[in-house]
Amino acid sequence: MDVIAGAGGIRIPVNEAMVQVTRGQRSARVAMARIVSDPRENIFVRSGDLITVVREPQTFVAYGATGRNAEIPFETDAIKLSQALAKAGGLIDSRSDPSGVFILRYEPYAVAKYLVPASPLLEPGRSVPIVYRLNLRDTGSLFLAERFPIHARDLLYVSNAQLSDLQKALQLFYLVAGPVVSGAAIYNVTK
Repeated sequence: MDVIAGAGGIRIPVNEAMVQVTRGQRSARVAMARIVSDPRENIFVRSGDLITVVREPQTFVAYGATGRNAEIPFETDAIKLSQALAKAGGLIDSRSDPSGVFILRYEPYAVAKYLVPASPLLEPGRSVPIVYRLNLRDTGSLFLAERFPIHARDLLYVSNAQLSDLQKALQLFYLVAGPVVSGAAIYNVTK
């Protein structure tokens, strides 16, 4: 941190700053927020070390039956699923299926091997796509949503309710048939 401060500090939000230290042939990258909060991460610099501060916006993508389908910034060091849902505008009451809340992310090999040991996608050294599903109709899942961390580049998807497509078809029918029915009613009243 002394070297970074001596170079003028950082001019980007702390939660978006990643510090990369290259020593010889090895490189390591750590979030600036982690260095600030954990003194053990504030290492001694050696002659020849290359220190780079890189901006890495912390965002997730929300889509499906949420109030806001967009790439959404964390705006803090970390967020939980309940906060991510709130930032995404919540679940649309008339369209969403609370039992179909999904988080899609790439997990490191070690985590994926623990979660799905028999997956054909497991390959040492590679990230593995994992899908987490929560049923928010279950109150226990609401407590889990308060603790479930959202990672940068996660995809948050809320599925549509089964009746949503029927509702759309009926709305289209009423949109077309409504003026005809109203016209007929007015005609019958004036007759």
